[in-house]
Amino acid sequence: VGICTPRSDLSTGVIGHGQKRLTENLFSQYGANKYKILVMHHHLLPIPIGGLEGNIINDVGDIIRMISDLSIDLVLTGHQHHPWASEYSSGVYNKKFTTILTCGTPTMHSPRGFRFNSYNVIDIDEGQKTLSNAFVKVVTGTWSEQQMIPMNEFVKIPSQTRKDFLKSKFAHYLQ
Repeated sequence: VGICTPRSDLSTGVIGHGQKRLTENLFSQYGANKYKILVMHHHLLPIPIGGLEGNIINDVGDIIRMISDLSIDLVLTGHQHHPWASEYSSGVYNKKFTTILTCGTPTMHSPRGFRFNSYNVIDIDEGQKTLSNAFVKVVTGTWSEQQMIPMNEFVKIPSQTRKDFLKSKFAHYLQ
């Protein structure tokens, strides 16, 4: 399910009661025994290198509760132009986690943090209804599977310049 979060003249995102109710109805009606994915432009959680956190969803608490109540498996967000991954649990005793992926940007002139244009590649095991893996794919003009950085490796990369990245142990992903 995709939700439109931008509003005219606002940098923050808003979902609002109507879209929240529609999302709940769609997942309740069609989401039983399915891998549930929620997509939105703005990010839900603060992410490293994101700067001031004035751009998250205004009604983020209600949306996180909705994600927990509906057992949504994956949330894809953007807005920060910096890939990141988080896992969220709806409670101390809950064994169910929601993966929250913030996407990179394939077109921005000067991306934040990770100084390369990128996008996410997501593998879902439909039979098991699980996220098999998530990758950050560096945009270089050619397709190479070696240029897909597994998200669990990507989150270890420190904020640095392009030059420093090319000298780091992670540089082999660009070859």
